[in-house]
Amino acid sequence: RDPGIDCARSQGAESNFILFGDPCSDIADIEGCGGVLAYGGPITTSTHSFDGESWLTITGWFVVVNEGVGCLGTTGYRNMMAHELGHGLGYGHVDDSRALMYASCCRGINETDRTCSTYAYPALDEANERPRALAGADMDLVLLGDTVRLRATVSDDGLPVDRELESTWAVIRGPGEVVFADPGEPSTTASFSESGQYILSLVAHDGELLHVDQVEINVEILIGSKARESFRQGSDGYSAAVDTYVGAASPAEAHGADQALRIDSDFPGGSGSAAQGLLRFGDIFGPQPGQLPPGVEIERAWLELETTNAGDGAAIYRMLQPWSELSVWSDFGGDGIQPGVESVSALQADVVGAGGTVEVDVTESLAAWSLEPSSNNGWAFLPVGSDGWQFASSDSGASAPRLLVEYPLIERREPVSIGDEWDYFKGNREVDEEWREVDFVPDDSWLAGPSGIGYGDGDDETILDDMENRYLTVYCRKNFEVANPGIVETLELSVDYDDGFVAYLNGTEVARSENMGLPGSPVGRNQRPDSSREAGEPEVFELSPGLLRGGVNVLAIEVHNNGSGSGDLSMIPRLEASYMLIGGNGAWRYLPGEEPLPGDWSEPGFDDSAWSLGPAGIGYGDGDDLTELADMRNRYVSVFCRKSFWIDCPAELSLAVLTAVYDDGLVLYLNGEELGRANMPRGSVSRNTTASRSVESAVAALDIDGGLLRQGENVLAVSVHNSSRDSSDLSFMLTLAPALVSRPACEEEPVGRPALFRRGDVTAEGELDITDAVKILLTLFVGGLELLCPDAADVDDDGRLLVTDAVRLLGYLFGGDEPLPPPAFSCGEDPTPDELGACEGGGCEA
Repeated sequence: RDPGIDCARSQGAESNFILFGDPCSDIADIEGCGGVLAYGGPITTSTHSFDGESWLTITGWFVVVNEGVGCLGTTGYRNMMAHELGHGLGYGHVDDSRALMYASCCRGINETDRTCSTYAYPALDEANERPRALAGADMDLVLLGDTVRLRATVSDDGLPVDRELESTWAVIRGPGEVVFADPGEPSTTASFSESGQYILSLVAHDGELLHVDQVEINVEILIGSKARESFRQGSDGYSAAVDTYVGAASPAEAHGADQALRIDSDFPGGSGSAAQGLLRFGDIFGPQPGQLPPGVEIERAWLELETTNAGDGAAIYRMLQPWSELSVWSDFGGDGIQPGVESVSALQADVVGAGGTVEVDVTESLAAWSLEPSSNNGWAFLPVGSDGWQFASSDSGASAPRLLVEYPLIERREPVSIGDEWDYFKGNREVDEEWREVDFVPDDSWLAGPSGIGYGDGDDETILDDMENRYLTVYCRKNFEVANPGIVETLELSVDYDDGFVAYLNGTEVARSENMGLPGSPVGRNQRPDSSREAGEPEVFELSPGLLRGGVNVLAIEVHNNGSGSGDLSMIPRLEASYMLIGGNGAWRYLPGEEPLPGDWSEPGFDDSAWSLGPAGIGYGDGDDLTELADMRNRYVSVFCRKSFWIDCPAELSLAVLTAVYDDGLVLYLNGEELGRANMPRGSVSRNTTASRSVESAVAALDIDGGLLRQGENVLAVSVHNSSRDSSDLSFMLTLAPALVSRPACEEEPVGRPALFRRGDVTAEGELDITDAVKILLTLFVGGLELLCPDAADVDDDGRLLVTDAVRLLGYLFGGDEPLPPPAFSCGEDPTPDELGACEGGGCEA
C-alpha cells in the first residue's frame, strides 16, 4: 500500500488520518457492495518489551475508505471502521469468523477480540483518574518578534505510583513551522515562522491515561516581513509625481495639466490615431525618511489607479527615454513610444481597464530602479484596443495615482559573495601558522582568484590545475569590512565544498565538515577527510556575530581532499549578515512606575543596572507578553523601559525604522530627546499620566533620521502607559531596523565598547557553578592560569581578587546568600571602575 500512503501524504496527511472516498484511487471500485471496502494499519512504529518479548509500538496509523461503502448501512459501516481502526491499534486478522477482526466485513466485537485487547492492552489501575491538560485561552496576537509565551498547566492524581506525569506540545495545524523552547514543559515559549492561524495541542499522560487540550492562536507577525512606503501626489508632503499623455492626432500638443490620462488606439474616434500615457514617481529612492533605501530588495510594488472611463486597458513598459509633463508625441521619433526604442522591449505588466480602482503589479520595475535609481523614467501605458481607458492623473487630488512598495524590514548584506576574490595558498608545503588571523599579510607565495576555488567538476572560477596527485589541501583567506558589528543580528556562512573543510572567522574556528573530525581538534596539512563529498548542496552554519570587529575582518577556510588522486575539489563560500538595532523579543531594562524617576532616566549615562531585565513583549493580560507584570493592575499605570545599542559608524545608517506595538499609550525618547508619542496627552508626562484612551494592539511607525544616532552607546527609552489603573491589560513591543548605505565613509575612530560580563561566571561558560569558584582559588594559589575577565572573578565587586570572592560565590550557590552585585547574571558592564585589567572574554561577546 506504499503508493497509496505516498499519495495520501502528498495531500498533507502524515499520520493518524482517515481518508474518505479513496481520493488517491488506490482501491478498485466496489461492485454490488463487494470488494475491498477499506484498508488501514500502522504507518509509523517503534519497539518496546512486554511479557518477555519485543513488540512494535504503533506511533501513527491510517485508514483509507473506498467510495460507495455507505451501502453497508449504519451498523455495517461502524463495524467496518472499527475493524480498520483495530489494525491501527495493532490487531491483525483472526480465524474466528464471528470476530470483528475477521478478514471480511462486518462483524461486531466478540470474546476473541476482547481477549486480544486484554493481552495487548493490560487492565488499568481502577483507582487511576485521567490527568488534565489545560492549554490556555485562545489568543489573537500582533507580534513584533516571533515568540509567544504559552501558559498551560497539567495535573494528575499521582497514579500509577511508579509513573511520572508527562506533557507534550504539538502542532495540529498552521501555515508555518512552530518551534517550542521545551515541548515537554506546559509553560514554555513557541516561535512561529509566519503569520496565520495555528492550533496547538497539549497532551498530559500519566503512563496509562492521557488527556488532550487545544489552543488556537492567531498570529500577525509584523517584524521580519516587510516595511511599506506609499507615494501619492500631495499626500504626506510628496510632490514628485509627473504624468501626461501624448497623441498622434495632435503631435505637438502637451497634456500634462489634464485631470485624466488617456490610453486609446483610436482617438479621436474613427481617426485610427493612438494616445499613449506616461507616469513617473520621482525622488522615491534616497536616504531621507519616507524614501526607499537605494539597493533595497523589493518584495512587492504596485500601482493603484482610479478609473475615470472604463475601457480595454493598457500594456505597460518601463521607459528608457527621459520625458516631462511637457513632452508631446513628436518628441518620440514621430511615431510615438515604441517598445525596444523609447522603452524596454519586455512587457512589464498589462491591465484591464475596469471600473473603480485598478491595481498594477510593478515589482519588476521597482527592483530595477532600486539597483540604479537614476534609471527611473517611469512607465509608458500603450493601448491594447480601440475602447479607450482613462484614469485620474496626479493633478486630481485624492484620486491621484498611488505607488505602494513593500521591502524587507531587516537589512541583509553579503560581506562575502560567491565570485569574490580570495587569497589562496597551495598546501604543497607548510603554511604560516598565523595564516587565519586578521593581522596576517600574505606574501608572494600566496595567489589570488575568485571563488569557487578548485578543479575537476566545472563549478570553479579559479582552477587548481596542478593539485591532483600533488597536494591535499588549499588554504583560502578573504578580507572584508564591517562598519557596525554591534548591529549584526545574524551571521550565516554557506559553504559548498568537496571533500572537507574547516572555517575560521578572525582566527576562531566557526565551522567544519563532519568528515574533518571533532570541532576544535587539530588539523594537519595532509589530513584527509573521513569520507568523500561531492559539491552541489551547500551546507549552512549560524555564526556568532560577536566574533566580528569594526573594520577589517577575515574569513579563512582550509579545504581538504580525501586523496591526492581525487579527481576534483571545490570551495564556494558565501557569508550573509542581517542587521537589527533592536529586535522584537530583545531584552529591555524596565522599572514599574511606582516611584518618581530621576529626570535623566532616558539619557545614555543613566545607571539602570538595578532595574529588572526581561524580553519584550512587556505587559500583562493579553497573552503576548514574554515578561509579565503580574502586579501592575490596580497598582500602577506606567512602566519605564530602556534599551541600549552600540554604533561604531553612524555614517552607515541613513535612517532607522521604528515599529511599536502598544496598549494603551507610549512616549519615545532617543538619547534623552523625545522622538514622539502615541495615544498620549500633550505636555509633561509622569508615572501617573494615563493614556488618552483604551486601545488594543495598536501599531506605531516612525522613521528616525540617521543623523540623530551617535557614535558609541545610544539609548532608546520608552514610557508605556495604561488608560486606567484597573485596565485589563498592557502591552509593549518595539523594533528598530536600520537602513544602511553602501560603502560608508567611517571617518571616526571606533569608540571602545565597554566589556560585558556576568558576575561570577569566571569560566565564561554562561552559567554559575562550583567550577567558577575553583578557578578563582586555582588562580590565587596555584598560578599559571589566566583570567580572561578579572571583573567576573571579583564576585563581591570590591576591586580586588581575594579568597573571599570564592567564598562569596559558594555562599550564593549553596548557602542561599543574597544576589551577586550588578551586572549579576545578566550580561552588562562593571558599574564600579577598578584596576583589575581589561575583560577580554566575559562570555557575552555574542
